[in-house]
Amino acid sequence: MDIIEETYNWAYDLEIRYITGYIILHHAAASSCTAQDIHRWHLNNGWAGIGYHFFVAKDGKVYRGRPADTVGAHTYGYNNRSIGICAEGDYVYDIMPAQQKASIVALCKVLLATYKSAAVYGHRELNATECPGANFPLEAIKEEVLNVFKDVPANHWAADYINYLAQKGVIVGDEQGNFGLGKPMLREEMAVVLAKTIKLLENK
Repeated sequence: MDIIEETYNWAYDLEIRYITGYIILHHAAASSCTAQDIHRWHLNNGWAGIGYHFFVAKDGKVYRGRPADTVGAHTYGYNNRSIGICAEGDYVYDIMPAQQKASIVALCKVLLATYKSAAVYGHRELNATECPGANFPLEAIKEEVLNVFKDVPANHWAADYINYLAQKGVIVGDEQGNFGLGKPMLREEMAVVLAKTIKLLENK
């Protein structure tokens, strides 16, 4: 996906992060702001600069914050093992635009493809805070991130198994992003699925 690179003047050197188990979603608590605004605010806190790794504007554009492999400054107790994503807006009061939500979902999917053991959380699920706000569509975003195929409803009895196998690379959808619920499987397709499963087990 397209990520807009920003230039920041860091107050001091950033630390490298070696573990990534969390992708944590935040709001800016400001209805209108930029990544550079947040950088300035965080400098005023005495930090190195912007504490988030990504900033998603209301128009859906995604901006780089801290380098993705560095320790963040966004969630107490989790900064050395997480990626922080901040959404422009105050979602105690605002309603998230569709294009911003879509970009957050897409960004989370890209990050989960890299950090395969990570999971998506809202800030309030880890610290005592209302961030990212009551109007932030946290559960809807999580559901879309985990739902790999367009034609597999999240409440389908096999959805968790289908999405798990897709994330592990065992099964793939068609060119339209559909799994093909209810369609029969050819013997050669079964052979591919079984072979991929055996390879996964052998690589453990």
